[in-house]
Amino acid sequence: MNRTFTMEDYRMAIAGLGVEKSVYVEVSVSPEQREAEARFAIGACDGKPTSAVVIGGAPGTDGFEAYVRKVSESGAVHGVRASIARGRVKDAKVVQDIRLLGKLGLSFDLLWDGANPAEAAELVEAAAQTRFILDHCGNASTKWFAPGVDAAAADRWRRGIELVAKHSNVACKISGVAENGPVEGATVERVGPQLSIAWSGLGRSG
Repeated sequence: MNRTFTMEDYRMAIAGLGVEKSVYVEVSVSPEQREAEARFAIGACDGKPTSAVVIGGAPGTDGFEAYVRKVSESGAVHGVRASIARGRVKDAKVVQDIRLLGKLGLSFDLLWDGANPAEAAELVEAAAQTRFILDHCGNASTKWFAPGVDAAAADRWRRGIELVAKHSNVACKISGVAENGPVEGATVERVGPQLSIAWSGLGRSG
């Protein structure tokens, strides 16, 4: 992996695989590099096959609105992805900025703490006109699903997912379910319950 991978490398790698469209999703650059990353991704978004961009950002911070309005002018930016710290769903500026995304026709990817998905439901309800994507099935840990280990944490995550799933403006991204927890936890027995719960709950809305 210790080399540069260009867009041409990507096109060569997917040749013959039937990939028709792809989305560039932000890669957690440092805050001062976010706009440069967004500009790079927009420049690569020519529909062959990259056709949309989800940028990084920090709702609730000074300059967020100006940044989002500026980079979304191209039409290539379709959403923003960010982590929201515990307790900040009650921050009026955070809610205001995420409501702004809905007004601009942009989605918001939720990178959420798997130990506290119920708070995500509060944010989704507070910004009902914004489309949300819950990333990585809400970041449950595979260790919670090991027999006799932490059934309470697994149940708290499940109940949080059910609260989020009550809102029609949320979809669930099936990803990352094997990587949260020890390597030996990436088994069908531990990953399967996460998929089943996410599919039966959030699958209905997305």
